[in-house]
Order: sequence, then structure tokens, then C-alpha cells
Amino acid sequence: GASAPAMLSQIVLVARVDALCAKVRVGQRLGSVRPVIAKEPILDVEGARHPFLALRGAGKVVPIKLSLKDGKKLLLVTGANAGGKTVALKTAGLLVMMAQAGLFIPADEGSVIGWFGEVLADIGDEQDIDRDLSTFSAHMTRLKEIFQIAGEGSLILLDELGTGTDPTQGAALSVALLEELISIGARILATTHLDGLKAYVYGCKEASNAAVAFDPKRGTPLYQLLYGQAGSSNALELAERI
Repeated sequence: GASAPAMLSQIVLVARVDALCAKVRVGQRLGSVRPVIAKEPILDVEGARHPFLALRGAGKVVPIKLSLKDGKKLLLVTGANAGGKTVALKTAGLLVMMAQAGLFIPADEGSVIGWFGEVLADIGDEQDIDRDLSTFSAHMTRLKEIFQIAGEGSLILLDELGTGTDPTQGAALSVALLEELISIGARILATTHLDGLKAYVYGCKEASNAAVAFDPKRGTPLYQLLYGQAGSSNALELAERI
């Protein structure tokens, strides 16, 4: 019979072939393309689709543009509640990790994914009564962990930045956090409802605004990103519709 090292080598080979076949199958199911891999930490992706939504096949997934290039280090996504802001952040993070894992991505041909040293995220409410964490302190705890790891070329995803406390103080603290992350060379995609942050981005040459599109006549989100503009939360319209 075969020796133990030979058998182990065969098992490893079979596992690698199986992994490659799985990558091909998921790529076919998603209609994926081979991304262009850039050495610098940038995003230039057209027609990006959240892979889980695409796999689930629940209705038509609206493709979005993900752009963080030309010296920009921060993209602030604002606009309607339930308008797709968080999905945009998760799509960016998942596509970057897929590309770095050797997977094709659900996007258009010619899409560029840069190399990011880390992908770090603060997404969702991690309130924990058992740990005596409020919504705000949970966000601060996660941000502390991010600052301990983040560096030049890190991709950082921050959802609902500045929430869980006084809006004025939350906006001021968020600006300070963003400026520090920009100064260390990180790349940030963030969402917020705070007007102070929207105004800050308009005055920062290394940042840009993007709004999730919203149809005011129908009162429904369009799930696309409109670059160069800030969006309204449309909270009253959404509340009325619900």
C-alpha cells in the first residue's frame, strides 16, 4: 500500500481540486468575472452584486458601482432608511475578500479590486446586556479593536457611524475617528444619517459622498449609488409606507 506521506499528498491534491471545482461552480451560479487585481488599495467595480443575494435569487439584484480611487480614502454613503446602504458596505467587503481568496466576483468585466491588508468591519448593533454594553459602547469597543489592527491599506467598513448617542457629539467624534483613519492610510466605506458628517466630507479632498437613490413619487428606494451627492434619510416617508 501507499505510504502515509504519499496518501496525505493525494488527500491534499484532491482537496485542492475540489476547492477549485467549488470556486468554478459558485462563479458560474453568480455569473462572475475575473477581477483585475491592483497592487494599490482601490476599488473600481461596476455592476457589483451582493453574492448572497445573488445566490438566493430572491428577485432581481440591483447592481451598484463601488468606487474608491483617485486619491480618495473615504466614501460616505447616506440616504434613505432601508435604501441599501448596509448592503453596499457588505458587498464591497465580500467582493474584496472573494477576490483575495482567488474567487471570481459578481460584477462587470474590467472591474478592479485593489489589495487590502485587512478587511475590518463594525456593522450591526452589538448591544449586550450580559457584558453591560449599550449600543454606543458596543460600537466604541469594536472601533477600539479596529484601531488596534488598522494600518496603511486596510479596508474599514463602518455602518451607522455616530449613532447611539447625542447627534452633535456623535458627529464630532466620528469626524475625529475618520480623520485619524485617513491619516494612517486606511480606506473607509461608511454609512451615516448625520448631517455633520455629510458636510465634513464635502470639505475633505480625500473623501466623497454617495447617496442611495430614492424615488420620491413612489416613496421607494432604487438601491443604486449616486456619487457626488448626499442623501436624505426619508424617515417620514418610510414610516408612512410601513
